[in-house]
Order: sequence, then structure tokens, then C-alpha cells
Amino acid sequence: MQTYVENITLLPVKNIEDVKNIINLCFKYRKTYATKKNLVSSRSHCLLTVYQHKISKEREFFSQINFIDLAGSEKFNDIKLAFENIILNNRNQI
Repeated sequence: MQTYVENITLLPVKNIEDVKNIINLCFKYRKTYATKKNLVSSRSHCLLTVYQHKISKEREFFSQINFIDLAGSEKFNDIKLAFENIILNNRNQI
């Protein structure tokens, strides 16, 4: 069984700035509302998948990492901070 999602967009990236721009675009379309626990609570899901294809002299690599923001997750700020730290720590490898 396969999952089908409409309106998926695949965007090429060449550097860390491209990645940051895409993340900012995702946040722009994110739906949020205030709750008792969080003034900026996610009301929509967001899935960001980063693919990397790298060819060296001896090998060919395919990598994939998924970042998911689930609606109603009150830990969004922690997740965003963790994601930003991953980007900063790996910016030379993307």
C-alpha cells in the first residue's frame, strides 16, 4: 500500500541559504492558533524531506532526512530549535 499526497513540491537546493529559504516558506504557510498551553500552536501538519545525491570517485550516495511538524504538538519551539541546530552543525555537508 502506498500513500499519495496531493500538491507535493520538490525544490532543488544548492546551499544552506536555499534550505533556509524553503524552511521559511514552509513556516509562512503553517496554520497556527493560540491554545491554553501555547500562543502559537500548530494547526496543520508539515513534512519537509531533504534528499541528497552525491557521487564520489568510488561511490554514489543517496540520503534522505524527514522533518515533521504535527498539528497540535506543543513542543514546536523545541523542534524548531533542534532543526536549526542540525542545519548549523551540518551546513558544510548539505
